[in-house]
Amino acid sequence: FAVNSHDVSILNNIGNLHWKNDKPKDAAIAFERAIEIDPLCTTSRLNIVMLMMSLGDNLDALKKCNDFIRLKPDCVDVQLMKGNILSDMKNFSEGQKVFEKVCKMLPDRFDAWEGLGNCLYESGDFAGAVKKYNIAVKLNPKSFNSFYRLGFLQALQTIGSWG
Repeated sequence: FAVNSHDVSILNNIGNLHWKNDKPKDAAIAFERAIEIDPLCTTSRLNIVMLMMSLGDNLDALKKCNDFIRLKPDCVDVQLMKGNILSDMKNFSEGQKVFEKVCKMLPDRFDAWEGLGNCLYESGDFAGAVKKYNIAVKLNPKSFNSFYRLGFLQALQTIGSWG
């Protein structure tokens, strides 16, 4: 059905339409076909991973992230997605490693610092989380999650629950 890079874009659009119209199997077919044509297309890879996550299939989403990372290890967006999946799976130590890697790869990505802060927060390292949230807020002053968590942690510290 599709044979060039323009068609990859069309397949991604078709997949998104199927997804929006609650036809996840058809969406997956379109995204997978786009990946067959262009295995390094980040959009196709992110689409299929997000589809799997929306269906609650984090294991398949993680596998798809890892498959793409083997092909294109410098793709920050897929690395971030992997960190988020690991966090969703409550694997905060592995998520932390991924977010630390992304922070080194691209230190101006607020979402990497925020993801790292979230892993530290969920692991009980509140002081470490505060440091990472502060970096995230400096990079993106509109980051609601980081501001919210910072306020919450400051309140805990004020009442003596930690620190």
